[in-house]
Amino acid sequence: SRMLLFQQDLEAFITGHIQRYRVRGGTASLTGNGQCMRVSYVAQQLDAGTDPWPEVLLEDFASAVEIRLHSPEHRIAYLPTHISQQGMVELSGFIRQRVRWTQGAMECLPYLRRLWRTRASWITRLDFSYFILGPWLNLLLIISFASQGLRRVFGGQGLTITPEVGLLLTVLPLIMQLNWVLRYIRERRLPLRYLPFAMVSLPVYSFALLSSLPKAYFNHFTGRRGWYKSVRHDDATLELPERHAEPARSNVTAPAASD
Repeated sequence: SRMLLFQQDLEAFITGHIQRYRVRGGTASLTGNGQCMRVSYVAQQLDAGTDPWPEVLLEDFASAVEIRLHSPEHRIAYLPTHISQQGMVELSGFIRQRVRWTQGAMECLPYLRRLWRTRASWITRLDFSYFILGPWLNLLLIISFASQGLRRVFGGQGLTITPEVGLLLTVLPLIMQLNWVLRYIRERRLPLRYLPFAMVSLPVYSFALLSSLPKAYFNHFTGRRGWYKSVRHDDATLELPERHAEPARSNVTAPAASD
């Protein structure tokens, strides 16, 4: 439970910093935490017969795409307002939550055609496309892993890379993760003993994330759209130390000044 909480907080920390970078490119995305939307935009969507919150399991992200498709003049702002949220403390609940998130991203695939026909900047289109295609790229990765045995039986080589490229693909992600962990420890004012804990528990957390993918694919291709609502747990026994925890920041939408 503590490992899940720690890694989820680290994940939220990384996502928050990435969101700040995305603001500079105009591609910040809505999240379900602290989301605010300008009333005039909501009214325009409703008058046009469009639901501002699309009927997908990942409606917060889909709302961000709808905003950019509606008008490039609208922007998504990332404001320094602190909110608190709970992480999942049970593996089963965590996997069910990520199943919904992954399936929700897969349901956004139809947005790709509209996205590349809009007047949005190429940065916006590439950013949103990368997120939408993420589950499908992971599916190709899983198929590649699952077919290892068959390739060995039938003598297939698959994708071959040089030892140098293999080393780069191994070391570079570790360096990037180490950078984020060090920044997390510094900004959260945690002792350095959290560094080995974070790096050792990362593969366990990554495996938990991968474990949610098969169920998400099954639900998507069989048309199951059940929604799992996580249950709140007792903060007093499982939360991170108060002096170290920095709540996530909220996202809001707002039109440009010319609106």
